[in-house]
Amino acid sequence: MTNPKRVTYAMIAIAAAVVIGIVLNQGEDFRPAPAAQTSAPGGSRPVVQRDAGDLGKRSEVVALKKWINPERVAVSPPSSVPLEYERSHLADSLHSAERSGMQDLSVVMNLFAHYRTRFRGFPVGEDNATFVNALTGQNPGRLALLNRDHPAIDAKGQLLDRWGEPFFFHLLGRDEMEIRSAGEDRRLYTADDLVQASAPKLKVELAIKDR
Repeated sequence: MTNPKRVTYAMIAIAAAVVIGIVLNQGEDFRPAPAAQTSAPGGSRPVVQRDAGDLGKRSEVVALKKWINPERVAVSPPSSVPLEYERSHLADSLHSAERSGMQDLSVVMNLFAHYRTRFRGFPVGEDNATFVNALTGQNPGRLALLNRDHPAIDAKGQLLDRWGEPFFFHLLGRDEMEIRSAGEDRRLYTADDLVQASAPKLKVELAIKDR
């Protein structure tokens, strides 16, 4: 005959064992996994790897630097193709047989007037070639008002009058300029010189808008 007390004690023992097992299993699920450390290449700062349970904490993971080829070109080399500007027709009538030397001065002054309107002042230069550079595109807006291959520009980059002498550009101020041609005798500051001074800025702007 089975003893009732022994059966009761056995059942209590089994139940206790089940409860203890459940508690131990739950403890394993919530126990934080130890951080695994691995050494970064070259023996630098260790890389710390953590699981999803540490997402709310500040990350200590050190991202590995991407390997870069030391022979790689840092910047693409500039193109060897020269820049092309939109062709200007402002000086097409310069040295025309149907026009005079004074009219040539008006054509050249018109180039500078457009420059002044666009850049709020005449270009600054020390010689003829420097002013020509500004008119042919070497300016802040890369605006070519005069074509570099114009027949009136010589091998030195100077703009010549119809007698083959360089125009003399005299900058009187940021908004004032005088252009002089040596004339037929090809000597500056003689009786046959041709001279034209810039018009007031407001009148120039109105004249350009009306063209």
